[in-house]
Amino acid sequence: MLCELLWQVLAEMGIVGCFLQCLQSMYNQDNVKVMHPIEGLSTWFSCGIGVKQCCPLNPLLFGLYLDGLEKHLDALDGDSPP
Repeated sequence: MLCELLWQVLAEMGIVGCFLQCLQSMYNQDNVKVMHPIEGLSTWFSCGIGVKQCCPLNPLLFGLYLDGLEKHLDALDGDSPP
């Protein structure tokens, strides 16, 4: 699951303890509804992947996640063919 990878990246960066648990609690057991233009509002369903829509933390969490990817790709740079 994407969130599990995000939690791992954050923990490796030193974001642990109560702050990490607070972030995780925002995403655990997340239930959502969807507005359809014709059928209206859907029933509640579980959403277990991705980040929350319109959450002000999204750009930061996404940037921190991609920072780890950039480091990984930089490490592979020597392995790429010329």
